[in-house]
Amino acid sequence: MSFAYMFGYGVCLAAGLFVGSYLMVGLQEAGKRIVGRWIHFGD
Repeated sequence: MSFAYMFGYGVCLAAGLFVGSYLMVGLQEAGKRIVGRWIHFGD
């Protein structure tokens, strides 16, 4: 029971880290595009 609980917790934690890192990369890419548009629009 405890092993299954730990395994499930590990899977959830790994999935959370994976999704979190994916979202962070997506936000960084979106930020770069937005800043790039602002700079291009400013020029």
